[in-house]
Amino acid sequence: MYSERTEPRDNESSADPEIQLKLGLGLDPDDADEILELATNCQCFSQDKLTMLEQSVWEEAYNEGEPYCVFITARAVNGDEEPLAGFACFGNIPGEEGCLELYLVAVDEEFREIGIGSALLDEVSRQAAAAESGTIFCEVPENKAHEAARSFFESQGYLRQTRHYRFFIPEKGNAVFAKAIS
Repeated sequence: MYSERTEPRDNESSADPEIQLKLGLGLDPDDADEILELATNCQCFSQDKLTMLEQSVWEEAYNEGEPYCVFITARAVNGDEEPLAGFACFGNIPGEEGCLELYLVAVDEEFREIGIGSALLDEVSRQAAAAESGTIFCEVPENKAHEAARSFFESQGYLRQTRHYRFFIPEKGNAVFAKAIS
């Protein structure tokens, strides 16, 4: 379990509240609808990304073999309740040993700005290191609506790439970020 201290919200007392996060690796069928709902509610993913996510979620939830991608879920533990607070989805880049692609990261609006995105990316990095991967790549739209996402990735050690990789060509209008794993 991961514990994260948070700042009080406007309607809370000044006592330091604490949120307990439970990070999970993989999915089961019960997770699928929650992940798809969270991603849709974020309203920051293209229809293509949502379609890819839907296919990946169902394959991962019901697949017995080697997964196409790996999901990490973050649940906010509050007594008996454990709502989905966020998730990350990543996988190997075919034909490029040691390179991963971070497909999606999403955090429920209710749980933003308290470290859940950072905890998810830390776990992606830990998983990448355990798999002896050298680099994690991701792409983020260049538009103003995704400015905060680009800043977030930079704050997490991802560097904007100025060159193109033959195995990682971004969609038009997107920037590529990469993080070396040691």
